[in-house]
Amino acid sequence: MIEEMGLIERVDRLSPVKGKDCNVSVGTRIAALIINQLSDRKPLFKVEEFYENQDVELLFGPGVQASELNDDALARALDAHHSALRGLFASHPGGAIPR
Repeated sequence: MIEEMGLIERVDRLSPVKGKDCNVSVGTRIAALIINQLSDRKPLFKVEEFYENQDVELLFGPGVQASELNDDALARALDAHHSALRGLFASHPGGAIPR
């Protein structure tokens, strides 16, 4: 479902944090949070532990490791996404978000 929606790519396009700034994109980390909340509902500080028992590379691509989904990295992704959404809604006051 996340892939069909293009969620990771859409979040990454909006994010001020680009791929060269981190190994795992903001979109991927947001997707990791969504998957966790829909399947196991671990608190943020236990999401990394949740992914230690999952095939992270299958879910998010080659080279992605559970350790890259730690609470600090996820919190930075949430902060970056929040900043991007604030800017987006400020530039589109009618609420229409471009695809």
